[in-house]
Amino acid sequence: KTFHFYFIAQDDSCPIPGIRYQSILIHLTSPPILPSPEIKCVNVSSSNDVTFTWSIPADPTNSFHHYTLYHSNTLNGIYDSVAGITNYNQNQFTIPAGANVLSDYYFIRAFGCSGYVASPPTDTVRPILLTVNNPANGTALLFWNNFTQPLPTTSCNYYRIYKEYPSGIWTLIDSTIGNSFTDTITVCQATINYRVEICDQIGCVSTSTVDGDLFFDQTDPDIPNLDSVSINSIGNAVLGWSASNSNDVIAYIVYQQFGGIYVPIDTLLGLNSTFYNYLNSNADAGSETFVIAALDSCGNISNLGAPQHTIFLQINFDKCNRACNISWNQYINMINGGVGSYELLFSVNGGPFNLLQSLNSTFYLHDSLIPGTTICYRVRARSANGNITSVSNRECFTVTSPQQPGFFYLKRITVNALQQIEIDGLVDNSVGISLSGFNLFRAENFSGPYQLIGSQPYSGNANFTIIDTDVNTSDKNYSYFMIVKDSCNNPGLKTDTSTTILCKVSPNDDFTNTVNWSEYGRWLGGINTYSIYRSINGIFAPTPIATVLFTGAGNYSYSDNIEQFTPNDGKFEYRIEAEEGPGNPYGISERSSSNLADVYREAEIFVPNAFSPKGYNKIFLPVTQFVSKSDYDLKIYNRWGLIIWETKDDTEGWDGGNNEGGVYIWQVQYKNARGEYIEKIGKVVLLR
Repeated sequence: KTFHFYFIAQDDSCPIPGIRYQSILIHLTSPPILPSPEIKCVNVSSSNDVTFTWSIPADPTNSFHHYTLYHSNTLNGIYDSVAGITNYNQNQFTIPAGANVLSDYYFIRAFGCSGYVASPPTDTVRPILLTVNNPANGTALLFWNNFTQPLPTTSCNYYRIYKEYPSGIWTLIDSTIGNSFTDTITVCQATINYRVEICDQIGCVSTSTVDGDLFFDQTDPDIPNLDSVSINSIGNAVLGWSASNSNDVIAYIVYQQFGGIYVPIDTLLGLNSTFYNYLNSNADAGSETFVIAALDSCGNISNLGAPQHTIFLQINFDKCNRACNISWNQYINMINGGVGSYELLFSVNGGPFNLLQSLNSTFYLHDSLIPGTTICYRVRARSANGNITSVSNRECFTVTSPQQPGFFYLKRITVNALQQIEIDGLVDNSVGISLSGFNLFRAENFSGPYQLIGSQPYSGNANFTIIDTDVNTSDKNYSYFMIVKDSCNNPGLKTDTSTTILCKVSPNDDFTNTVNWSEYGRWLGGINTYSIYRSINGIFAPTPIATVLFTGAGNYSYSDNIEQFTPNDGKFEYRIEAEEGPGNPYGISERSSSNLADVYREAEIFVPNAFSPKGYNKIFLPVTQFVSKSDYDLKIYNRWGLIIWETKDDTEGWDGGNNEGGVYIWQVQYKNARGEYIEKIGKVVLLR
């Protein structure tokens, strides 16, 4: 505003207007307003004094009069003056600890023009109140407020967290832009205090209140990473792992799985004790599973790490195909990307292990193996990045072929009572001999051709018998040999060839039978004699009727006089029995029988045509020759056709009885040696 003034002089004693003087022009402007000072830091001392630090506002007109600090116990309450500071260059003020110092809200203003003009109000500030919670789980939970919101543009923005442990020693442990922090307790038991600070670019620091509690370390140490489990050259499981990231770890506990339960088997002292040789391992007999846990100085045990188990390699040698089937269990939880490949290693005859094959599977067939060589296998699992390996147990074997018997001998071939051919063999059944059976070959001629007619499994006995039922021993002799089958069914040793004895018999007109037979072939002891056995009326005598020495003639013959046996049925059977000579290398002596050769003599009956009870021929008696005794029937008829006499005994005759002389009819029925019934009828004259 602009004002005009003028003055008039007037004498008090005279009311006459005085002289008017020249007027004066005065121009008034608004008073200067100082910029607001900005509180940059609020520092709480260890005794809870609160110091405020602010920026000094510019005062180009030198109008500064004083600073006034205000406070209120609520954010929106009535603010009272705390202090007035008249020193323009003073930028700090400390309020001693008091009842409401830490909980009040504050702001500051600058006054100029003799204290009548105030700067605009600034944002309120408040001391940083730190609260530390103890959830009793081995952590400390810190929470605090910003001393102003937002923070000054010159703030460092990061809160630095300090921990007091041991007492009197404050250590910076971390920093954060937030208003909370979780600290993991790493001491077993202690009272721990905390404070937070945040700096400003003008050089001041805002410090919080101090808070703390009695804490216990209940935090499990970090889980150690199990690198690998392997099997060393003597069959022990060996484990390697990386050290725990928890520095207070004092030991590692090794667990082994038994029946699905992890049981501690050993404890290794020291943070860097990261290798274990399990002396009680049985990893050569099966896969073993392990885990590792860390133990800290406060007795806290980490969670169990991921289990890993040893690789158990197994082999199955196929002797028949000279191949080895190799298999192993899958390796699990390998670090560094898991298993990248399995490297199958092998050693021949004690030599170094070399790579046989790199595989993604857990099995392999190693074939074309050379008998007599000793081969060992191991498998090595390699991680995807190639840095970690795990080696299995070692399995060895010697490549073998089925063991052949030392001998295989055809002891004898013989015709049994059922007219089948029994083939008796002798084979080496020593320990280790493993056979599947025998193949039997037959020919109707010694020179062949031979055909496979059957097989028999091996029972494990040295002596065995095969019976050939598809034969006609009455008409043919047969030659045989056998070939042993090893455990792979492959043919092995062949026996010698032996031939049965074929016996034939023919009747002669002079009451003799001629017996012919072929030579038995062959025995290692040679042939000593041939014995001839004869059956009359179906019964063989226990002793031979003759014995013939071996001559090597090939075919033999014998004439048997049967005249004395005419009252018999007329059926004669013969068999030949060969006896082995001395000198068989297996210490045995065998006998072989031929087939049964039979011959039928024709039944004959001679009937007289007259007889006289008082004469020379006193009875009527037909004379029989080679007639069956069990099927004989003689009847006498009179002229009227009535049977007047009968007998079934061919040695009983008719004496005529009380009958008168004359012509009578006779009828005779009988059976010959072949079983054929014959009937004859005639007349006889009874003379008186």
